[in-house]
Amino acid sequence: MTLAKSSARIYYEEANELLDKGIITQASKKYYKAAEEAIKILAISEGEQINEWNADILNDIVLRLAMNYGDWIITSWSKAIALLTVDLPIDVVDEYRYDLIRLIELADEKFNSKNILKNQ
Repeated sequence: MTLAKSSARIYYEEANELLDKGIITQASKKYYKAAEEAIKILAISEGEQINEWNADILNDIVLRLAMNYGDWIITSWSKAIALLTVDLPIDVVDEYRYDLIRLIELADEKFNSKNILKNQ
């Protein structure tokens, strides 16, 4: 069975391609977007019903998700925020992207489990 790629995974892969080309600023923004999409997927999988997303809501969701999944969620989110807001050198961006992969993988897992349920 082929698993569907979540929006988080797609953004993450696009960011990797940009970073491989040395396009650091755009890659950083895509990594942030990947993390944001992952948080949204996890929130929805936990039953959250959000009509309009903003930074405050995302931060609140991250704290709630950390209660279920652990503090690593907060660390991953913090690094995503840094990728968006700080002009980081390529070696730091490269390091931070690996801190996001666990978040992306969890979002993929939840995304696919929800899709599987819909298809049964």
